Amino acid sequence: MEEDNLDIELLSKSLNSDVDHLEVLARMYDKYMETGNELSNLMRYYLNGLDEIPIQKVKSVWNEEAFNEQRKPFINSYPELLEILQRDHNSFKYNFRIITANEFNAIRFKEYPLWSEFYEYDELKEIEMWGYDKEFTLEELTAKNIESQHPYYTVPISSFPLKRMRYFTRSKFKTKNNFELDGVIMNEGELAIGIFIDDEIVTLSNHSILSSLMKTNLKKVATHFQIKVEDLKELEFETVIPKDNTNKIRGTWKNKKKLNN
Repeated sequence: MEEDNLDIELLSKSLNSDVDHLEVLARMYDKYMETGNELSNLMRYYLNGLDEIPIQKVKSVWNEEAFNEQRKPFINSYPELLEILQRDHNSFKYNFRIITANEFNAIRFKEYPLWSEFYEYDELKEIEMWGYDKEFTLEELTAKNIESQHPYYTVPISSFPLKRMRYFTRSKFKTKNNFELDGVIMNEGELAIGIFIDDEIVTLSNHSILSSLMKTNLKKVATHFQIKVEDLKELEFETVIPKDNTNKIRGTWKNKKKLNN
């Protein structure tokens, strides 16, 4: 109880922006590390805030603006941390996950930067090479194939870039005016990209099937970020992985549809 009171006391100081956030984090780490995956609670805390730590009922005294500034470096460097851990500590076993299409949103890319849509049985051979039982994995994939929508699963960063029908990589975008956006590209970004608005992925694509949504989605992005639709005519992008900058996918997505503001 005394430790919890001290946590609350420290957090209360955040109203004056002089709280030692890392000291609080260290206490949380010690308290929750017995879960088996020591990094998971640190990640969830920094990415999603105190709501992810049920015992910490002190959201009302948390300076959210200070907290958001504090976690920015972690969020930006998290994919790099994952890559280092996977390479040096063989930790992908903690990151393998299968989700339904309904669960595929912007939050998933804050948790992990590289996802593949399941299409072919041959993909199971590769998953088996990562150390997972092929039949058990197929059962879970089949169970999460809901209403003819394919499930999605995480892929080791070392496998990037992938040979898949569709895979998705967290990426950074920049307008001609150097306004930065966070989002995702599909494959090499030649067909479709997505911009994150809160939990949502807003798709931008020149493909005939999706082009009817272009006007609505461009306006949605422009309105949310308080920029002009014409600022979204060309977006430079770069994947956040791999750590080696020479192997990142870079390009420019161009809106080919004429739109009025």
